[in-house]
Amino acid sequence: MLKRLGAVSLTLLILVMPAQAWNSKGHMLVAYIAYKNLDPAVRQKVDAVLERHPDFDKLRQFAGPPNSQNYHLIIFMTAATWPDLIRNDDRFYDETDSDSIPTKLLDGYPSMKRFTRWHYIDLPFTQDNSQVTEPSPVNAYKLLRAARWAVNNPKVRPSYQAYFLSWMLHVAGDVHQPLHCTSRFTQELSPPINPDGDRGGNEFKIQPFPVFEATFTVDNLHSFWDNILGTRRDVQTISALAGEIMTQYPKPTNISTDEEGWIKESFGFRDNLYSIQPLTAVPETYVKNAKKLARQRVAIGGYRLAEVLNQTFK
Repeated sequence: MLKRLGAVSLTLLILVMPAQAWNSKGHMLVAYIAYKNLDPAVRQKVDAVLERHPDFDKLRQFAGPPNSQNYHLIIFMTAATWPDLIRNDDRFYDETDSDSIPTKLLDGYPSMKRFTRWHYIDLPFTQDNSQVTEPSPVNAYKLLRAARWAVNNPKVRPSYQAYFLSWMLHVAGDVHQPLHCTSRFTQELSPPINPDGDRGGNEFKIQPFPVFEATFTVDNLHSFWDNILGTRRDVQTISALAGEIMTQYPKPTNISTDEEGWIKESFGFRDNLYSIQPLTAVPETYVKNAKKLARQRVAIGGYRLAEVLNQTFK
């Protein structure tokens, strides 16, 4: 049985977390599955690295005492959401905003940038021969490659290793959300009107859709997919749903650790993602298929992340 302390701690945690993509529940599901599939020795090494995180006090804030059952698990799952938390943290600044003022470099951090472009790589596609633009050179793929080099590298400062590990946990989940790997260009959204296309479905408007387990609605395709698995993120909910997902989608024999392949795979779902019309209600069949695909993506994302960590820390 999971200790009540762990459940209460993570329930408190979600009250201070913004919903991002996946939303925090999606990232925690990927992280939970990954953590449960780490080799025991690797799990200990990963736990030790995260203890050197420059923001470790925030990572452990709701994890309970170090001897509690879910202490390291909650820290691991929180670390997977940390890159979203800093979006609204005044210690960091948005380097993509020309009006943003760089903030003071704090000890333990390699940078105080928010690196918003690390969350995605929008491979372009068009269904009407519109002009497209290529992804930014600062993107999710570059982050994943840099993070794999940095973590468990004795040449890299321990706090930097932990910083990049949290980014790896997060972005490995992001690239398994298909709309983090594509952007649709149409005549209305082609350059120079919008050089980023529909920004991974953010500009693809839908009729307000009520989010499962929440009191709010979403009005664009990207937010629909971010929240398709609901919003509850207490330990029991994450544990139960992750268990269902791992039963439904067991760990495969051969697990890809090719980040470029992960991204191309997500990009391959674009026709399914954009099979509905803008400004319309989302059909029940689409919702059903989306939930099924989201579960599959969370499962394989968790297994692949675990395999990368098992290889990196072996």
